[in-house]
Amino acid sequence: MKVFYSLETLSLDDTLLIDGLLNNNISLSELLRPGWQGKYYRPVIDLSFFVEQYLWGGQPFGYRLTNVLIHAFNAILLYIFAKSLLKHERYGQRIAFFAASLFAVHPVTVESVAWISGRTDPLATFWSLIGLIFYLAWKNKGKWYLLILSFLSMATGVLAKEVAIATPAALAVLELFFLPSFGYKKSRFARVVIISSLTLIPVYLLFRSLIIKGEDFGLGFILENLSKSNIMFSLKMGIASIGFYFKKFLLPAPLNFTINNINLTFYAVVGSVLITIVSILMFSKKQGKYCFLLIWSIGGIVPAALISFTNVAWTPWAERYLYYSAAPFSIALSMSFVDYYKKVKYVNNIVFYICIVPLLLFAILTFNRTIVMSSNELLWKDSYMKSPGFMGALNGYAQTLLKSGNIEEAEKILKKGLSLNDPKHLIYLNLGDISYGRGDYDQMKQYYIKALDEARNDERLVTVGKAYRRDILSRLARYNLDQASIAGSDEMKERYYTKGINNLIEAYKELPYNFINYQIAKVYIAKGDQEKAAEYLERFIYEGGAEGYTESAEKLLKKIK
Repeated sequence: MKVFYSLETLSLDDTLLIDGLLNNNISLSELLRPGWQGKYYRPVIDLSFFVEQYLWGGQPFGYRLTNVLIHAFNAILLYIFAKSLLKHERYGQRIAFFAASLFAVHPVTVESVAWISGRTDPLATFWSLIGLIFYLAWKNKGKWYLLILSFLSMATGVLAKEVAIATPAALAVLELFFLPSFGYKKSRFARVVIISSLTLIPVYLLFRSLIIKGEDFGLGFILENLSKSNIMFSLKMGIASIGFYFKKFLLPAPLNFTINNINLTFYAVVGSVLITIVSILMFSKKQGKYCFLLIWSIGGIVPAALISFTNVAWTPWAERYLYYSAAPFSIALSMSFVDYYKKVKYVNNIVFYICIVPLLLFAILTFNRTIVMSSNELLWKDSYMKSPGFMGALNGYAQTLLKSGNIEEAEKILKKGLSLNDPKHLIYLNLGDISYGRGDYDQMKQYYIKALDEARNDERLVTVGKAYRRDILSRLARYNLDQASIAGSDEMKERYYTKGINNLIEAYKELPYNFINYQIAKVYIAKGDQEKAAEYLERFIYEGGAEGYTESAEKLLKKIK
């Protein structure tokens, strides 16, 4: 039975991401423009991938290694920042060490590190921590260039991921309310720092909403969804998300890549309690340190809370959304432990060693989770078992089964997904592939057309939908060309060739992929139209060709000219 699958599973190797880097020939100037990014504008993360393609090519190991190194640097930066922030504390260095260790081995960071595309959060955290370190260096040394470097670093963090917008807000809150809690004196330039920090936020939002509004609609997408949603329900979702992520940091298990449902009432209570505690701590001079760190953490969770009810991302909740906030949470938890340690001096050595136990437990969880997230089959099976009603988990697991040859089990799971309310473009796409493999072309065509209709009608797909639609149209073209090869008359053959070419042209329009030009040229050669074939071969060669096909294209072009 013949089966073809050109759409890779949403894997941790991010085949689509790497193929896109290698095959789209994106220039540096194009990279900095928002046009091709849809609902996001994150040029820093894309710049990192752009550079890496020259280092690693199509090898996923290199991209993963970079993620691990960024995470390791973040742990070091967190130690440096916490040590500087708490330099007036008796056990400040010890707190910094605990915080960095906790952050380094915490299970919620695995997703962002193991998944190549999850780098957005580590990179945003990296630049945010550098910005805060420069800020404290300015406080200690008074050199103005350090403050300028601080603002530039924070701005870079925001351009890596929007969550980093919480960094200048946290700095302003620190300068305005909590510096004395950490033993720092307010400087006469406090107003300058506060105003400058807070100015970064409206400048960024203005940049997105005005300067690039025609090409980047992420902010508008959020505002549109907010305007359609029930205010009280949205507020409950937001507060519940804060409570959920707070609990997730303290008790990370069970770990799940596809979280699509939480106990809203329970976590809304947890979130409300947390917000109430922070509000009370605002009036406590002794507990100002905790208040600042919790405010900073919550500020990092707010973008994730928006995701839960605006459908911006494919998962309403995710462990990777907690990566940024895990940094201040780690400092706060380590600080609370050391505060307790100081109170029980008669058993202080025992208490000190007790802290190793949760670190070891978290390290074991992290190790096990890393194993799960290093295998598509393990990841998607785990995700489907924990979220059987979530379309993303169902499709991911089904696609993994298809790739391993377990066709019957995959078909059974996919047909279960037809009863779900979410868009079913991937289900129809995969069922179409199965029908194609069995030679049931009529059923296959029906599934592909349904998949195309679903992909065109689903607003949540945004630019990702272009890749889906291109893939479906390519499949329809493949079917047309197969039919042309067995057509009984020249008229039928010509009709199928024309349909195949039209589908390939439409696929290219959805999302340009140079290899399609080569495919179109081959069809024209089969038709005997050498002039059109030469046109598409020249276009294919001019746009950079494709690995393994450029030489063949050049030979064909010489032959037909």
